[in-house]
Amino acid sequence: MWKPLSIISGLVLLAAGGIMYTQVRNPIRSERKQLAAAKENKDSALKNQTESKQARSKSDTDLEESKVLLAKNTREKNEAQAGKDAKVAEVTDATTKKDAAAKELADLEEKLKGLGGLERLVAELKVLQAKEAMLTDSIANTKGAIDSTVAHKSATDKVIAGLKLKDLYQKTGTMVSNFRSRVSAVNPDLGFIVLAHGNSSNVTRGAKFDVIRGDKGVAKIVVTHLEQNSSIAEVIPGTVAPGESIQPGDLVVVSASSTPRSLTAPASKDTKPAATKPAAPVDPTTAPATDTVPAPENMEKPADAPPADATPAAEKPAPDATTPAPAPAPDATAPAPTPDPEKEKEMKPEIK
Repeated sequence: MWKPLSIISGLVLLAAGGIMYTQVRNPIRSERKQLAAAKENKDSALKNQTESKQARSKSDTDLEESKVLLAKNTREKNEAQAGKDAKVAEVTDATTKKDAAAKELADLEEKLKGLGGLERLVAELKVLQAKEAMLTDSIANTKGAIDSTVAHKSATDKVIAGLKLKDLYQKTGTMVSNFRSRVSAVNPDLGFIVLAHGNSSNVTRGAKFDVIRGDKGVAKIVVTHLEQNSSIAEVIPGTVAPGESIQPGDLVVVSASSTPRSLTAPASKDTKPAATKPAAPVDPTTAPATDTVPAPENMEKPADAPPADATPAAEKPAPDATTPAPAPAPDATAPAPTPDPEKEKEMKPEIK
């Protein structure tokens, strides 16, 4: 008798379990979906927060760079305006002399209507006409000189900005951030490392590098001596990774403290700024990271840059030899030459 009852009880329990599962299955699935969606929303919010912080930091840096660039452009504009004003004053003076000569010419033409001595008046008229033509040419030459001066100043400003930036890099041990080199030799006895690039690749004395092998940092080094195609560096004490040592072939990249962007970082309370910020720093994000020396635009090309001990004046462009020098303006107040009596006799038969 107990066996049928046991079977019936088991069936009843199985049916009850099925009914219970049918009732709670949909709420359980819904809760699982809500839990997955909540986790996904949380991850998305954390990602958005990180991106927002990075964007804000970049915008602050760009703002500081824009302020410095605005100050530089304003200063250059004021200098160019001062040069232009000086040239405009010269043109105004020449124009005034031309107007005075034209007035004298008009006065003489009025006198010719009722006065005698036509030969002398004609001679004076010719002199004034020649003087007017000379003054007109002087005005044209002065205007051309203004345009040539402005163009030459613009080219010179670019050269000066590049030389100042290079000089600042040399003094502060700064290098473009996408520079790459390799360790060519290591001398553990004397404690120095030889790098595969030198002065011809714009390596600067005092520049700090990170030595990397694979995806792991090995040590930090600082350049102490420069050769034309190689450089010698020493290990910064306390920077060698435990159990590691620098080996030939290790990759060498510029440390963050030696990049152009480090020049814009605010100085700490215990240190003084090494130099002012360059006028137009290279944007390290625009050049590809390779193992070769990069060639940025303008005066920062490593291949074209001179050695550190070269004379900067040698790089300045020579003035345009084809630009005509402005002719000196003749004195409008100079007296007219006295006609030669012999020439007057020769001219009399021609005057009717």
